[in-house]
Amino acid sequence: MFKKRLLGGVLITALLVFMLTACEGPMGPEGPQGTQGEQGEQGPKGERGEQGLQGNDGNTPYIGENGNWWIGETDTEIKAEGEDGDPGNQGQPGLNSYLVVFNGNGGTPFLDAFGVSHGNVVVRPYPKRDGFYLRGWFTADEIEWNFDDPVTANITLYARWIEIITDFDDLTELSEYLNLLSVNDADNPYMLNMDIALGNMTTAGSGWRNLLDAIEAAGKFVELDLSDCTMIGTEFNADETFAAGKEKIVSIVLPQAATSVVGFGSLTEEERHFTNLRSTAGTGITTIGAFAFPGCTSLVSVDFPLVTSIGESAFRNCTSLVSADFPLVTSIGAWAYEGCTNLYSVNFPVLINIGNTVFAGTSLTNVSFPQVISISNFLFQNCTSLVSVDFPLVTSIGSAAFYSSSLVSADFPLVTSIDNWAFYTNSLVSVTLGTIAEEDFSTDNTFRGNLRDVYFAEGGGAGTYTTANPGQEAVWTKE
Repeated sequence: MFKKRLLGGVLITALLVFMLTACEGPMGPEGPQGTQGEQGEQGPKGERGEQGLQGNDGNTPYIGENGNWWIGETDTEIKAEGEDGDPGNQGQPGLNSYLVVFNGNGGTPFLDAFGVSHGNVVVRPYPKRDGFYLRGWFTADEIEWNFDDPVTANITLYARWIEIITDFDDLTELSEYLNLLSVNDADNPYMLNMDIALGNMTTAGSGWRNLLDAIEAAGKFVELDLSDCTMIGTEFNADETFAAGKEKIVSIVLPQAATSVVGFGSLTEEERHFTNLRSTAGTGITTIGAFAFPGCTSLVSVDFPLVTSIGESAFRNCTSLVSADFPLVTSIGAWAYEGCTNLYSVNFPVLINIGNTVFAGTSLTNVSFPQVISISNFLFQNCTSLVSVDFPLVTSIGSAAFYSSSLVSADFPLVTSIDNWAFYTNSLVSVTLGTIAEEDFSTDNTFRGNLRDVYFAEGGGAGTYTTANPGQEAVWTKE
């Protein structure tokens, strides 16, 4: 029934359309334009389109037309590919070169980049930032980079920082803080101002040993200021037998309570633990004890302005020491600076007593000791750079005192005694001597040439002697 009704409706509709079409007349002329209707309401807002791709941040590395890595408009001059491999029967392709970008994240330099061949490691940089220490280098995924790991792809590393804390009175807090800091080197030490009780420094469990243990456990290079630390007694004994932590100490300021210092070095190589110590200071130190710093080969600066005496071998073999300035020192023990091969300048204006071999093997060029009366044995032996000396009050000169030096002239108008080999050198051309008894003028090669013979010959004696041919066959004459 439903189908029949539907068919009937369709036929009627078709008939109406035919009738209307058949009865339509010709089109009339176009009527006038009607007035414009009112503007309709704004339609609903369309759906938001998809987000476009992120733009270049200006720091994303890319390979330029010249084959180098570029950052923004800066050519790093680092090749993106390594050199070709050596030719052979089956030559290997050159290794890829990757770009490692370091983002200082507020530090200086802010941005740095290095080209690294596949499988090699990148060197850790140490940027600076006021008020902060470097925490470490991290990937964009917040993973700390291990600088022992090989580089196998382009990577950007970001510096993370930790606010500087320098004052500590608790070793637990110190340990926690040091463990947060980045691995460093001796050129970038962390500054620590300590205020603890050092106790009896050479005994187990003392504050000094516990401090060294904390430094050892953290493995970080430090500068120590112990000015405010207390201690038992007044002798700062660093204890050469205890090794922990010492190689990480780059500089140390001693407690104000300390008046003497020992135990930083040793003549025995296995007991030389302050291998990176570059400077030391102390406002209250008056005595540098025997064997205080021997073998501290990195030591450059020593500042003890109140010191009056320096003990035996105190700085022996401190090969980085370049100068010594002690305005109040009156006595120096034997071998105190022997083997300090880079020591070229000293200032001891009130020095009176000086031991044997003190400056042997140094690089001194000019020395002046206005109050020294006796020049000890071997004092300047093998000082091959020494050309000038000033000892206006000296009356005696010990054995081999200037042996193998480079002295050109020597003026000792008050000398009354000279021991054997004292001036056995090839460079001396002029010397002024005082009145010397024959028994006090050694016959055993005191001078090269015939100076002694001329001195005691008729017309000899006190005065100035010169030679035109210095050395073994020198012929001396009295002016």
